Amino acid sequence: MATAHPFSEQAVRSRSWFQRLLGTHPRENAILAIQNCLARADSLRDVTPSEILDAAAEHGVETLTVFDAELRGIFEKHLAHCLEDQALTEEEIEDLAAIPSSGGRPNSSFDTVPLTSMVQ
Repeated sequence: MATAHPFSEQAVRSRSWFQRLLGTHPRENAILAIQNCLARADSLRDVTPSEILDAAAEHGVETLTVFDAELRGIFEKHLAHCLEDQALTEEEIEDLAAIPSSGGRPNSSFDTVPLTSMVQ
C-alpha cells in the first residue's frame, strides 16, 4: 500500500512590484496553494471544497476552470502514487474521488482516467 499521498508543501512565488501595484498574484500560486492544502491533510478526503476554493481565492483566482489541466495533473500524480503497488484500495479510490475538479468539487472525471496507462 502506498503512503498517504505524494504531495509536499512548496513555497509560493513572491509577487513582483508590478503585481503588488496592480493587486494581482502569480497565477501558479493558486495551484501551489491547493497542493499545499492537500499536503497538510492526513487524508485527501479531509480537504473540503471550500478549503480548495479559499486557497485559490487567496491568490486571486475565483474559479478553478482556468486550472483544468493542472488539477488533472494533481489527480494523475496521486493516481500514479496509488498504483505504485499495482493495486487500488477502497481508501485510495475515495481519496482520488476527493481531489477537486475544475469546479472545486470532488473529482467527477475519475472514471475517464485510463488506469492501464498508469500500470507498468
